[in-house]
Amino acid sequence: MGKEGMKIAFVRRNYTTRSGGAEKYLVTLSRELAKMGEEIHIFAHTFDQPSNPAIFFHPVSMFPVISPLKNLTFAFNLRAELRKSTFDIICSLSRGFYHDVFRITDGLHPYHMVQRYPNRLYCLIKNLSPRHQTLLYLEKKSFSSPQLRKIIANSQLTKAQAVEYYGIPAERVEVIYNGIDPAVFHSSVGKNFRTSMRKQFGIQPDTIVVLFVALDFERKGLEFLLEALALVNHNTVMLFVAGKGDSGRYQRIAERLKLTDRVKFIGYHPRAEELYGMGDMLVLPTLYDPFSNCCLEALACGIPVITTRQNGASELIEEGKNGFLVDTASDVKSIVEKVRLILPRQTREKMGKQAVHSVKDFTIEAHAAKVLKLFQEVLSEKKSSVQPIP
Repeated sequence: MGKEGMKIAFVRRNYTTRSGGAEKYLVTLSRELAKMGEEIHIFAHTFDQPSNPAIFFHPVSMFPVISPLKNLTFAFNLRAELRKSTFDIICSLSRGFYHDVFRITDGLHPYHMVQRYPNRLYCLIKNLSPRHQTLLYLEKKSFSSPQLRKIIANSQLTKAQAVEYYGIPAERVEVIYNGIDPAVFHSSVGKNFRTSMRKQFGIQPDTIVVLFVALDFERKGLEFLLEALALVNHNTVMLFVAGKGDSGRYQRIAERLKLTDRVKFIGYHPRAEELYGMGDMLVLPTLYDPFSNCCLEALACGIPVITTRQNGASELIEEGKNGFLVDTASDVKSIVEKVRLILPRQTREKMGKQAVHSVKDFTIEAHAAKVLKLFQEVLSEKKSSVQPIP
């Protein structure tokens, strides 16, 4: 197992760096484990990464349209593909039937629904839709797979939800926080990119740039942030919205709030470190996030973070030192107060230094070593025929 490495299969519907944080995470982790000498197999429907002699791609077909059918056919076809070979470890980052390790990457769907639809009747109606019934079905299967031996949570928040909603024994859930590449996300991004990026967007040197980075504007609380910005009576504060979402809707909200000149929608940006280089703070009033990686990235780059307690990454925030927390996404008044606290230049610089120090150990190398150790324990358990979770 040691020098020869393990034969590890990872599952995620898309293997790409141009989609969500989970996809980027898997690409980064698989490359790191390959560097460590492990034999990595990726089972996905789409791939857009260059070939690697230590990473093998296995396409999984699925029904091309209608969300419930996409999810179901991917899960069933995946199981058939995985059974064609033998692996030391099968680790799934997608809901499904067949894995030794399940990493809770997309969060817990019942909790997500309650946070997104607080009206109980409306939430019940939404849950009855084919899409949500399919996701709930697959999530239950993920936690009851006969092969399942260990669960990885990326935050204490997510671990607690797995125990609460699915009755998983706490000792079967391992919390392993995410890691970032320190060669990409580091304290020098400001020196490297601040001037050039601000020149590119026509931003004055004394303008305070608030960053919002997300692929789901609604769930990440953009509307609440816009409402807060309207109450921050500071003409030198600008909001940069990066990512994918219904920008038209939020541009109309910005117009209604008379924020047109203070908000820039820049779409997807492939090099997040450049954004952090020109930013002064990251504000993510998310309704629910198992662990938002952009918060960790921003901290590593010396950017103070404001987020909610419904974000697993909030567990890295030291109140008043590297950022601030708000109780709920809709608490606009609290968001305004926290933003105002970070506005003074001296405060931003002090908190930025503390932010870098606070996450210095959260590297992808350290993260991969913890994941590999867990895989080795699971493989030993499999070999000794310990019964899986019932």
